[in-house]
Amino acid sequence: MALAESRNPVCYNGDLRTAAECREYEAAFPQAEHVMIGRGAVADPALLRRLRGGPAASKEELQAFTQELYQAYQDFYGQAAPDSQAAPASQRMKEVWFYLIHLFENGERLGGRMRRSRGPRAYEELEARIFQELELLDAPQGELA
Repeated sequence: MALAESRNPVCYNGDLRTAAECREYEAAFPQAEHVMIGRGAVADPALLRRLRGGPAASKEELQAFTQELYQAYQDFYGQAAPDSQAAPASQRMKEVWFYLIHLFENGERLGGRMRRSRGPRAYEELEARIFQELELLDAPQGELA
């Protein structure tokens, strides 16, 4: 009703997590021109590429992405406190993994350990285990909330 009655552009903001869900939304509401994709893009960093017809991310690509992001966080936090950049960087990465873990088969166990982990060393060990032990899924599974 809001889409039909609004004189302003309407942007859908919902739990669109996969390219298939985005296509289903487009088919159901062809007059809608805009969507917001937040958690879905964190859970699958290749989602926007996939919407343009590109491939899913490989495990190696995701690992390079998480390591680059972790380093960027360390660099950012190191500007404020050069001796303590790893702790806030690992905390930020744990927030990313809260969503990204849904892209791995049976990721709940290591995802739970990641959420409870303390410090950069524990974070780094768990990230390595995720990439070594878990199979990558084609799309995120489960609730992202």
